[in-house]
Amino acid sequence: MKKMKWAAMFAAAMAMLGFTSCLNSDDNNSTYPGYEYVKIKSAIGYYSFSSTNGFTITPINQKDLFNVNFGNANYALMSYQYSPDSVNTVTKSVDVNVIGIAPVETGRSLYNENEMTNFNANAPFYAVGIDSYAFPYFDKNSLFLMVAYYAKIGTDNQVDAAEGIHDFGLYYDVNADQEALYSDDLVLTLYHKVYNTALNKERTKYTSKYLHFDIGYAVSQYQSKHNSLPDKVVIKYKTVDTSMGGTDYEKLLDYANAKDATNPLQIPYKQYFEKDESTNK
Repeated sequence: MKKMKWAAMFAAAMAMLGFTSCLNSDDNNSTYPGYEYVKIKSAIGYYSFSSTNGFTITPINQKDLFNVNFGNANYALMSYQYSPDSVNTVTKSVDVNVIGIAPVETGRSLYNENEMTNFNANAPFYAVGIDSYAFPYFDKNSLFLMVAYYAKIGTDNQVDAAEGIHDFGLYYDVNADQEALYSDDLVLTLYHKVYNTALNKERTKYTSKYLHFDIGYAVSQYQSKHNSLPDKVVIKYKTVDTSMGGTDYEKLLDYANAKDATNPLQIPYKQYFEKDESTNK
């Protein structure tokens, strides 16, 4: 049941974030699909992107990106098609037809207990996960998450303008004792803050977004302490205590009533980056 809910939330997030099912795409057997997080390289008017393998990705349908609001995003999640003929292994470049694209918001990295306290988390999550189809890292220091949280949703199924800002912060407690269950893992805690808790009684539905976090400091601190890379990155967070029942969202979303997520998110790490570490030594 939880997996079904998560899949439904994922589909909703794609719609909310402005994915379109088709932007000048053609059914062509000579093209191949791509779906990945990319780094935004250039600005309005002419876009290009960097892939995790160092290729420059240039959309051939630039005009379809003009109405995408990238804001201050440094990364985006992109779905595209490309022809093998457009791949240049010498210049490490490829031309693509963008099918869908969503800017990825960068959350705050909380570097010490004081920053964590001052962040003043006050809102639980509905769920936290990763995109099932995209590699969750851009490099060893960049992590991508997908979060679902409660919000006031209008009759048009869009987030109400009254919602305002939602902040997200990721904290590594370098002084915490390693838990036996996660003795070889990097344990991080994800926090959520809203600026108008009085709106909680109207936050009866959930929405979703993609987030990017810089985990470089946490990884380096873990390495210094353990002399190795972590096996996994574990994300702890607080969620609504549904055992309370009812539809009193003012009570359900009260942070004092939130509970630790039963199953923290676990993302493999060492298997992806251990080879890079050995090469750099």
